[in-house]
Amino acid sequence: MKILSSTESKLNCAVAAALLLSLTLFTTVFSSNATAAPPIADFVFEPTVGNTSSIIKFNASSSSNPGGNFSDLSFRWDWQDDGIFDTSWSGNYTAEHQYTSPGIFWVRLEVKNLTGQIGNATALVPIDGSPPVVTLLLPDDTAFKNGSRVSPGHASIVCKSIDNLSSIASVEFSLDAADFENVSSSTGLNLTTITMNGLADGDHYIIVRVTNSARLTTVVGVEFKASATVVEEPPLDAVWIIVTLLVVVIGIAVSLLLLKRR
Repeated sequence: MKILSSTESKLNCAVAAALLLSLTLFTTVFSSNATAAPPIADFVFEPTVGNTSSIIKFNASSSSNPGGNFSDLSFRWDWQDDGIFDTSWSGNYTAEHQYTSPGIFWVRLEVKNLTGQIGNATALVPIDGSPPVVTLLLPDDTAFKNGSRVSPGHASIVCKSIDNLSSIASVEFSLDAADFENVSSSTGLNLTTITMNGLADGDHYIIVRVTNSARLTTVVGVEFKASATVVEEPPLDAVWIIVTLLVVVIGIAVSLLLLKRR
């Protein structure tokens, strides 16, 4: 049996310690990589409803990396969630995109950490292509249109706004070229009452402006008259009846004249 010298013994101990340390580090790293949670993808965007001219800004700073630092993450985006990513992997967590056609689009974000684990998140982005449809009505639900008559002093009209994709963001009106006033409603802006105060006898002009959350606007203008005596125009059917009766009466009178001459 060979007896090791003191130097050889110390050298062997150092080698053994180095091997043990290497094995421990390898086991720790391997175990950490194997059990680390994947990144958590999350993002927000604005505006929340856009139009075909909007630049939608996306921000994934709310994503997280449980197994490491946020700066270790890479990001990429698929603007229509069709499986074809429109951006390459990048450390930039913000992006912009413009949709040139209206619709509702799924957007997918993928986030990758240093070990290749991936997290993803999706969201719907509505793109509106049409402004609101606006109808103005008198309190009796008849159309408020050019030539309509109301009582002087103050009068009210109803603004009915329909938008199938966006919500109504604001309703404003200007009476006789005055500054626009906002119309408020506790029940939403799809059905609002516009009150016109200080109406003198005579002709007036009102402009109603309705904007949806996609920043698309409809403007309606109406020329009307404030008059103490509201003259009711006969319905069109009644006019035709009167004209027909006059024609019949004239025809009968002409026939009687011709008979007398014989």
